[in-house]
Amino acid sequence: VMGQEKEDTHISVYVSNLGKYNEGRLQGGWIDLPVPQAELDRFLVETVGIDGQRYEEYAIHDFDYEGGLAAIGYKPDAYTSLNDLNVLAGALQGLDAAKLEAVRLCGEEALGTYPLPLEYANLALQADEIPYYSYEFAGIEHADHWSNEEKLGWTLLEGSPLKELLEAHNALDYFDVERYGAEEAQDFALTDNGYLDRCADFPDPSFYDREELQELVADQMGQEDYFFPAKEEQAVSLAGECRDAMGARAELGQD
Repeated sequence: VMGQEKEDTHISVYVSNLGKYNEGRLQGGWIDLPVPQAELDRFLVETVGIDGQRYEEYAIHDFDYEGGLAAIGYKPDAYTSLNDLNVLAGALQGLDAAKLEAVRLCGEEALGTYPLPLEYANLALQADEIPYYSYEFAGIEHADHWSNEEKLGWTLLEGSPLKELLEAHNALDYFDVERYGAEEAQDFALTDNGYLDRCADFPDPSFYDREELQELVADQMGQEDYFFPAKEEQAVSLAGECRDAMGARAELGQD
């Protein structure tokens, strides 16, 4: 059974200077997200070499499929917005394993072929509204090696009139709980720890726009200006224009 401990949800990506890459030169580096916006902008300027003039574009050329990415089953492509990935990494912070699994399952069911980071960020902020439930039944501590169908069957039976009827006729020991769970499973997406109700309503993955997500995640992190550079750091925010352009380009290319 999943615990309530907070998980490692960092997102680690390798960012390259696209202009220099096309010239046959390599410049870039790894960065772990989330980071404050000013730090992200400095990284783009100082490490990746984005200058807002000759070199305006970057590309994500590698990522570690662990932490937040593995938890929600998301793989960024070369033109994914680094800014949006940063928001996603912030949105995932503080979620326990069960909520991360809920976001992953909901993403698989509700998002398209090319999901965007901000769609996952929306799901993360609405994780409590995702119809995902952990298995719950008497004796679950002995169910480590049971099939997901059997665990679902016992969960659906728990406290139900069907179980009362079976017990009243001393027939519970003869009831095929695993088969019952398998027959009911078509309405659910099953995992080792719980299940998503496919027939229920899912949260809207576009409920919050980019700015709203930035404000909500920053507030959640207790750092109001996390995604907005301080005035004295505007000198490095030339990367911001490139960042926003890349985000728009990614959205246009995946619509």
